[in-house]
This record gives sequence, structure tokens and C-alpha cells, in this order.
Amino acid sequence: MCAAVGLLVGLSEPWMWMGRAAAGGLALMMLVAVGVRIRIKDKFLQMIPALFYLALNAYLCLVVF
Repeated sequence: MCAAVGLLVGLSEPWMWMGRAAAGGLALMMLVAVGVRIRIKDKFLQMIPALFYLALNAYLCLVVF
């Protein structure tokens, strides 16, 4: 919930650093989630949501904010 608030607050100009930090934190969390999925030997289709959110948050962190 805090990360979602950070993303929303980061949309305003003086607080863009908070959006970048929130998106970076979420991307890191999704990277760990993909690692867990690989470790427990999930199928690729079960990894797709985590990979999607990893890519989305990495894009937000690096390009948008």
C-alpha cells in the first residue's frame, strides 16, 4: 500500500524522487518474486504476472520518473 501511495505522490513534480524510489522498490520485490518462482520450479506461465510487474516497475523507475 505504501508503494502505491509513493507512485501516486511521485506524479507531482517536487516529489518525483518518491515515485522513482517506490517503482524501484517494487521492481526489486518482483525480481525476488521471479527468483522464488524459478527456485520452486514453477512453469513459465505461472511466472508471467511477476515478470510483467517487474518490467512495468522497471520501466516506471527508469523512464517515467
